Amino acid sequence: MDSNNLTLSLFHEEDATTCLAYGIPWTILLVCYAIVILATIGGNIVVIASYVLNEFVRNTVANIFILNLSISDVLVGSIVMVVDFLTLAIGSWPFGDIFCAAWLSMHYFVIYMSVVTVIVISIDRLWLISDVLRYKRLQNHTIARGVVILVWIYTTLYTILYSVSTNDIVSPTHRRGGSEKCLIATQNTDNMLLSIILENLDFFVPIVLLVALNVTVVVKVHRKLNNPDLLNLIHNVNVCIQSAN
Repeated sequence: MDSNNLTLSLFHEEDATTCLAYGIPWTILLVCYAIVILATIGGNIVVIASYVLNEFVRNTVANIFILNLSISDVLVGSIVMVVDFLTLAIGSWPFGDIFCAAWLSMHYFVIYMSVVTVIVISIDRLWLISDVLRYKRLQNHTIARGVVILVWIYTTLYTILYSVSTNDIVSPTHRRGGSEKCLIATQNTDNMLLSIILENLDFFVPIVLLVALNVTVVVKVHRKLNNPDLLNLIHNVNVCIQSAN
């Protein structure tokens, strides 16, 4: 084998190694991502259909919040994740500046909508566990729908402020390595304080709230399950059942 053939052979071996190292795993990741997208969209469509078609599900007030979460998650899957998948598959942003700005705004909107809705669901569960009688008396479909409307209004205002503070709409795309990327533009220093506040509202505040709410729920459930009166009631019920048998 001469030097030219050896060089060509080594080139093909290196190229094959590169394909194995990057091409096949990347394809597998894209396939897995596509499966996640389909599961996200399909699973939440099933939840929405269950709410629409099943009267028993509709009669449960808390399911209004579940419906809103499913709607926002369908939007996450069909808008955010699908476009992200296409961008990853192509290797660059192919849709231009205008759609980039719209997509970034929708990206923040639907994801933050899901986060806020999860917080609302946690508050609703905590209220139910803390004071079930007052919850049953006061919580109704009208209040729940009003809360959902407020969530949409708040999320819309948040998205507008976030887009302005990060300057997305002015300069959404950048060229890096010869290809366009739809990224957040450099933050406007004039709005730095607003950006910091919104970043905290977007990440830290929801995490702290969710942890605090769910820990409180667990503690309250644990206390109720270890309540002596409840344990005696359960014991008496079991005795009655055994006696009847």
